[in-house]
Amino acid sequence: TEGGSRIDVAADLTIEGMDPGAIVPPGLLEPQIRIAARGSVTPSGRFVAESLTVDAPAVRLTGEGAGKGWGVDSATFVGALRVADLARFDSLVNQTLAGATNLEVSADWDGTRAAITASAEVQRLSTGVVGLDALLGAAPEIALDASFGADGAVGIERLELSGTGLLLWVSGEIGADALGIEWRLSLADLGAVAPVLGGSVAAVGRLTGMPDDPAATARLTLNDALLAGYPVSEARLDADFSGLLTRPAGNVALEGKV
Repeated sequence: TEGGSRIDVAADLTIEGMDPGAIVPPGLLEPQIRIAARGSVTPSGRFVAESLTVDAPAVRLTGEGAGKGWGVDSATFVGALRVADLARFDSLVNQTLAGATNLEVSADWDGTRAAITASAEVQRLSTGVVGLDALLGAAPEIALDASFGADGAVGIERLELSGTGLLLWVSGEIGADALGIEWRLSLADLGAVAPVLGGSVAAVGRLTGMPDDPAATARLTLNDALLAGYPVSEARLDADFSGLLTRPAGNVALEGKV
């Protein structure tokens, strides 16, 4: 303590024989979890987490943070999550996974809005799905810059997934009475998805309207495509739909050169 104005806290906890139930994949948290933390608190509600470590058989979480008003007024957190063996998650996705991943995240809360930045790198990835593995490759990356308001509003500055043959980018806002999402997708080679296909794909689109009744527009362009053995130098598909969750209606137009 410092004149009785601060309480230093240190904890080291080991949990053995934990039964996480059916939600958590077997072997992820058992047979032992160790939690270690060090920090301080004040009577006024200020706290500092100098270090936090959670060690389990397949995952390791480390982080640090601070806040005041017990986190209601403001709070910050910086952390990292290491998953050593993605095969532990096979039962969740019903696929044979392999690889490891590192996730880094930082978060700031100002009392009304949380800003989150996160990035993940995967090593030696294998999903067991030939087409998906070809698009993602062995080392895909994910990046996110987003905000979450106390009123439920979500802002996505950037959500990006990049792999060997795929790039997906999303941005926009989701509110209680408005929706505005833009996305872009590019595939380097359709042949990676199916042998009877070929060429590259570029697609862009938007989601607008009300969150409970959105409308969508999209444009998909194929270049130097091969469709069931027939060469197509260029093809374009335009689509727009309304009432996606109520009474879907829309138009689709297709044009191309062979």
